[in-house]
Amino acid sequence: MVVFSMYIINKAGGLIYQRDFGKYAKFVKTEKENAERLQQDPTAPIPPNEYDGKFVKPSGNQYLTLASTFHGLHAISKELIPPHARTQPEEENGGIEVLDADTFKIYCYSTPTGTKFFYLFDAKKFSNDGVSTMEECCKWVYQCYVDFVMKNPFYELEMPIKCSLFDEHLDKYIGNLNSTLKKSN
Repeated sequence: MVVFSMYIINKAGGLIYQRDFGKYAKFVKTEKENAERLQQDPTAPIPPNEYDGKFVKPSGNQYLTLASTFHGLHAISKELIPPHARTQPEEENGGIEVLDADTFKIYCYSTPTGTKFFYLFDAKKFSNDGVSTMEECCKWVYQCYVDFVMKNPFYELEMPIKCSLFDEHLDKYIGNLNSTLKKSN
């Protein structure tokens, strides 16, 4: 299992943090590279998110759209659970936890405050212990979020996260996790 990217969504459905990791963050085509390609041959059609078989890094608006779509799906799926099937009615249970696709999986970690952390990771390298690894990863990232973001006196709730300590710890942890999991698979 390799973590491609992570998103943090506030309780209103707004994207407050997004980060790409590893090879996915470094080797995708950017809009600048696409513009250079169009200058060479302006008549060549380019699919919206693909260029020469490599995916284009999504724009900021595409990240926002993805996050708000996931928030809506999560909210709808929460309502599909009958009230008598909920184990703890006072707690916000339900919603999407794992979403499987052919090439990736989405894992969602919901906090008691309504903030959602969701991760995109490689389905091809997913092992049987991948879910427990993702749970551990989510708990660790949530603890970093609490320590470096929520305890930051300059951070305003529900606003985009701009915290270099959080970024550094997250990059280091996910980088180590990705390299460890690549070796074990």
